[in-house]
Order: sequence, then C-alpha cells, then structure tokens
Amino acid sequence: MSLFNGWAVTPQVGQLLIATLHKSKPRIVVECGSGLSTLLLGYALQKIGSGKVFSLEHDGRHARQTRSFVQAHCLTKWVQVIHAPLAVTTLNEIPWKWYDLRNLKIRGTIDLLFIDGPPGNLQARSRYPAGPLLFRRVSDDGLVILDDAHRQDERAIVKRWLREFPEFKRHDRPARPIPRQAVLLKRMAQIHRLRNHG
Repeated sequence: MSLFNGWAVTPQVGQLLIATLHKSKPRIVVECGSGLSTLLLGYALQKIGSGKVFSLEHDGRHARQTRSFVQAHCLTKWVQVIHAPLAVTTLNEIPWKWYDLRNLKIRGTIDLLFIDGPPGNLQARSRYPAGPLLFRRVSDDGLVILDDAHRQDERAIVKRWLREFPEFKRHDRPARPIPRQAVLLKRMAQIHRLRNHG
C-alpha cells in the first residue's frame, strides 16, 4: 500500500493543513488515519520548530509503512505513528468500530485534530466516534479538520457533532479558503467555559 494511493489527501486539503499549522502553531496534533498527510504535518511542524503529530493507524502494515516513510524523511522528532487497531466501542448503546486509544499517550490537550479515518466503507458514519471520544480532549480554541466532508455520511456527522457539541462552531476565518472536501471546526473557549460552569 502506497502513501500516495487513492486515499491520500487532495492537494487542496494538504494546503489547508499546512496553512492551518503555520497560523495556529499547535503543540499537539492528533491525526486519525496515517499517510501522505502525516508527512505534510511533520514537515510543517519541523518548519515551525515545535509541536508533535500523533498519527493513529488501524492497519498494522500501513502503520509500519508510514513509520518507515517518517524515518526516511527524518521526521521522527515531529511524528509518532501509533498502531491503533479497531476495537468495538459502545456509544449510547450502539457499537462502533473505532481506534483503540490506549496507546495514545499525550500530555496536555489536542490543539489540532485531523480526521481522515477510519475508512468510510467500514460502517455507516464511521468517523462519528471522533466527537464523543476525542472532542473533550481538544484545547480551548483548538481546531478540528474533517476530510471527505463532501460525502453524505460526513455531512451527517458534522450536523450531529454541531448539535451534540455546541462549543464547536464552523471556523469562519481560516488560514486559507476551505476546499469542499473539508470542514474546519473551532472550539469556542467562551462557550466551552459557560457550558462547564452553567
């Protein structure tokens, strides 16, 4: 499996990732689904001079391949590829296949969450669990980018996220125009504080 196969991020989404990192300068980036985007994120952090990418990959072979590319590009200081096999997680009494997060060991909150996995054909709305399982770990004013947002399932996921997590809003001042394949959300710190203390 190549990092440059049909599942690779589009140039437009890649440019959005790079521009967002340069503007927000995140300390912790978590990526769901590794590949070409992992290298782009790593190179962007290397240029900034700070931060680290924690990339979750459910496929063991693909995780090893991405890790070898990271090593070949001398990005191990900036990127950690985590093999996170899919495990059944129950949310509101409904079982979902989602990354096993036990090996995601980060200190602090997530400043940028990039969701490009698991594959959409795994189950209906397969990326929905990112909300209930990871949004609470996103920092105040942190960002979430969902890839493949032009697909019907992803559009439904975004609507549900915005309903269930009202502290997240569509980001209306991005670093660059948002391509139709992506959605950029921002955690609004003031709304988050009011919700926690209301």
